[in-house]
This record gives sequence, structure tokens and C-alpha cells, in this order.
Amino acid sequence: MQAGIIFQKIKQRKKVLAGVGALLLLALVVSLNLARGRGDEVIPVQAAGVEIKEIEDSVLVSGRVRLVEKQEIYADSDLTVKKIHVRPGEMVKEGQLLIELYDGDVEGILEEAGATLDLKEAEYRLALARLPIEASRYRADLEKAEAGMTAAQSKYDRYKMLYGEGAISAQDFEAAEVELKNAGAQLETARANLESRESGSIPGDEVRSLEAGLNVARAQYDKARKRYDHANVKAEVDGMVFSIEVSEGDAVAPRTRLLTVGNPDKLEIAVSIGEGDSSRVNSGQRAEIKAAAQPDSRYTGTVTDVSPGAVSKSNDRGGVSMEIPVIIQVEGNTSGLRPGYTADVAIITTEKKSALVVPYEAVVEKDDKKYVYVIDNARAKKVEIQTGLNTELFTEVTGGLQEGDRIVVSPLDKIKDGGGVKEVPVVKASQEVK
Repeated sequence: MQAGIIFQKIKQRKKVLAGVGALLLLALVVSLNLARGRGDEVIPVQAAGVEIKEIEDSVLVSGRVRLVEKQEIYADSDLTVKKIHVRPGEMVKEGQLLIELYDGDVEGILEEAGATLDLKEAEYRLALARLPIEASRYRADLEKAEAGMTAAQSKYDRYKMLYGEGAISAQDFEAAEVELKNAGAQLETARANLESRESGSIPGDEVRSLEAGLNVARAQYDKARKRYDHANVKAEVDGMVFSIEVSEGDAVAPRTRLLTVGNPDKLEIAVSIGEGDSSRVNSGQRAEIKAAAQPDSRYTGTVTDVSPGAVSKSNDRGGVSMEIPVIIQVEGNTSGLRPGYTADVAIITTEKKSALVVPYEAVVEKDDKKYVYVIDNARAKKVEIQTGLNTELFTEVTGGLQEGDRIVVSPLDKIKDGGGVKEVPVVKASQEVK
């Protein structure tokens, strides 16, 4: 009895469901017929919301990592590698001996040149020390010359008067005149000698001889020092030995690179940007850096140099393009980043912490105006917008929309203003293949 009642209720429920289904089907048919009658086609669309996001614009370039502070050591003549004092990866200090090259008895030559220079400097200093004594003697000579000049002038004046009176001969007067001229010359010489001594210089052949000898000694010492330094190469900076390109006993030619030392904590990336991006890139802009050799690491940097001029560069198609060299200083942690690595760099040219944005592909541009299709009650409404910053993914909207509006992303070519639309889920790449 109970089972019969349950069965009866099931049959009644099925009849109700069948009736409801029939009504829904009828409503759908009527709806479609009405839509066809109006010529209104419902377009399935992918849509997105208008939202506030942090966005940024960037210029993407690639370049090579290189050392900022480095010392590349080259052979300057035909020499032989005598001894290498360091190993790759070793940290060194400024002034530390790195490599010795055989170039004869450079140490003995330097010592001899140094001794000769010391001798010539001592001779010159001794001559200068004699100046005060010689100055006193020349001062006495000047006083004597002044007295002689006074006597000669007095005699000349007296003889001139006597000659005018006819009391002496012309020969006697001429002799007094010559005597006056000689006294004047002696006075000028005495004055010059005294002034020379009192000023600290040494006149005449003596100074030329001493200074010439001293200059020759200095030149010989500088030459010997340069030769010694080339044979005994020392670090000019604190840093790491990045490469050693020779072995002990190797004969090396001029301009052969021997080794490279640099500061591993100071790295930079040399890149080139196209003419079209040149107005967007400036010193001080932030940069984000990735290296293929360190795929899990991210680095930061700052643009430090933008070349004022462009350089020509050949491309793969045989043409020539103009590019602007740019240097980016790597900042913060540089662990894992090595000189010579290829790096991909995003130079951040503009960034905003809060901007109203839409997907860039949702914007339609026509007649110098920009539009989007806003979904309103299952219909597409064409709305003119004002835009700001454009990035690879988003367009900033400065007018025409509000946060939360739903807009059509695709397919835009089938959408009409006021036409019916139906949102469909966005199919992700991971969902397309099962």
C-alpha cells in the first residue's frame, strides 16, 4: 500500500516537471522568434571588468653584463710569463702582485737608476745650499761696483768740463767716457748676479749643467720604473680574479691579454635602444633585469648613462639601424650574475600605483577617438573614453568609465551598438587541450 502511494507521487511529480519543461521550451521558442523578428542576434563574447591596478610602461632590451671597475692586463712587448701568483676566483687587494714577466734584470736596472737620481738630486741641493754664502759675496761685489760707478761718473763729469775749457785733450776725455761705460757694465753684472742668488736660482752654465743632469736621471728612472712595473704586474683595484689567459712559461706577444681583475659587486649592463624609444628613456629610471643563466633570480638596476648620440648597427637583413647606447647599473644583490652573461632588461619609463584600466585589446580607435563596448542588460553600449598610459596588457582610462563596469574584449568586429551579447567564460590555454 505504501509503495503504491510513493509510486503515485512520483508519477505526479514527473507530470509537473514535464509541464514546466514544456513551458520553458515554449518561452525559449517565443523568445528566439521575437529576437528573429527584431533582427536581434545574440553574440557570445568574452568580457572583462574595469578595475584599478598598478601599471607601468617599459622599454624591453637585451645586453651584456660587464664589470664597472676592472683591470685588464696586457703584455706591452715580447716577454715570457715567469710566475703567476693568483688563481681565478681569488680575491685580491690593490697593490698585490699578480703576475711576473721575465724582462732581464729589471730590479737591478731600477736600483741603479734610483741611485743615479739620488746623486743628481744631492748635487742640485748642494748647489742651492751654497746660494746664501755666494749671495753675500755678490752683495759685496755690487757695493764695489756701485762705488766704482760713482768714481767713474765723477771723473767723466770733471773731464767733460775740462775738455770744454780746452784744458785736456780729446783722447783723455774719451778714455774717461770708456771708463764710465765699463763701470756701468760691471754694475749691471753685479746686480744680476746678486738678484739671481737671492731668488734661489743658479745662473749661467752651472744651472744648465745641473738641471740637465737631473732631468736625464729622472727620465732614466721613470723608464726603469715603467719597465719594472710591466714585468711585475700588481692589482690596481680591490676585487676578484675573473680570468687568467696565460700559463707560466708562455711566450706572449704585445697586446696579449694576461688576466682580468674586477669588483664582482659592481656590475653594469650595456644595451642599445631604438630611435623610437629614445625620447622615453632617461637617466635615473628603474630597470628590472633577468638573466637566462639564472632563470629563478630577478635583479634591479638604474639607468646611469644615455648616449647623447646614436650609432649605426647592421641588422640580420643587411640593413642599418640607428641605436642609442645605454648603461644600466645593477643594484643590490648581484649573486649569480656574472660578467659576459646575456641579460633581458625592462627599463621602466612610466609607472602608476593606482590607475583605472581596461585590457588594451578592448579599445576600438576610429576617427581619432577611442571607444569600448559596455555590457548593460545583455546589450553592448558603445562608449567613448579618454585614455592615458598604454602598456603591453592594459590601457589607462581617464574618462568615460567607472570601476566595476563590464566591457567586451572580443570579438569586437561582430559587435554593434545596442546589439545583444552574452558573456561566455574565457578559455585559458591550459583548458584547451585535455
